[in-house]
This record gives sequence, C-alpha cells and structure tokens, in this order.
Amino acid sequence: MENIAAKQLVEQNNKLREQLTPENKKYYEDILLYMRTFGFFHEELETEQHLMTILQDILEAQKHGESAEEYFGKNPKEIVNQLTKQFEKPSWKSIFKISGLIFLISSFFSICGGFIAPTLQVNVFVLLMDGILSIALVYGAFKLLHWSIYMSQFHNCSF
Repeated sequence: MENIAAKQLVEQNNKLREQLTPENKKYYEDILLYMRTFGFFHEELETEQHLMTILQDILEAQKHGESAEEYFGKNPKEIVNQLTKQFEKPSWKSIFKISGLIFLISSFFSICGGFIAPTLQVNVFVLLMDGILSIALVYGAFKLLHWSIYMSQFHNCSF
C-alpha cells in the first residue's frame, strides 16, 4: 500500500516539477537527488512526502515572485540534512530486501557464467564474495553520488 502511495507521489512530483522555472527546477532537482540518494534504505513514502512538501513550498514561493534560493537559502544541503535527521532509521527488513536483491542479481550472473564452463561448478565462497562486493559497490556508488551533489558549490566559491 505504501509503495503505491509513493509511486503516486513520484508521478505527481514529476508533473508539478514542470511548473518550475529553469532556475528553481535545477535547485529542486539537486534537493531531489540528494534526498533520494540519502533515502536509499529509508522508506520511500517518507522521502517522497518530504520532497512533495519542498516542491509545493517552492511553487508557492515562485507564485509570489521569489526564487527557491531566496526562499530556502543558498545552502539547501543544510536544510535537507536537518530534515533527514528526522527520518526514521531504516528497518533491517528494507536493508535486507535491497541488499538481497543486489546479491541475487550478482549471483545470477555468476551462476550463468558457470554454465559456459565444460562442467557446472559453483564455488559458494566466490559466489558469496561476489555478492558482498556487489552490495558494497552499489552502496558506495550511492554514497558517492549523494556526497557529490553539492560539491560543485565549493568549486564555485572564490577565496
């Protein structure tokens, strides 16, 4: 049920985003990407509800001739970090669900690779290490993406 509600919020978010000015759209999409990469293991519905609130605030400010940057400030990362501190901790169920999916995909390709060998041999240790490495790489990629979103702000600063 929550999954359906989250998908509806995503669709509504995509439609409402088209009403943003190019400047506000860029500002909001950075927030969107930052929150979604943070919320990788968190409940999708909670993340999408917060994103919808932010989008509605930006649209309201835009109606009054105010930019998103004027409304939220030059450093949205701080605001989003404060907001995400209020998120519930990810459940072990969601962590295992996502990690298990990554592990299964990785295992599938390892096992399929074994079928091209003259004799079918499955090394459980290699399969396990492959899965763990895949989980670590996906998690690391999301963390890197999350950290890099507002990195460009530091490059644009003049000292």
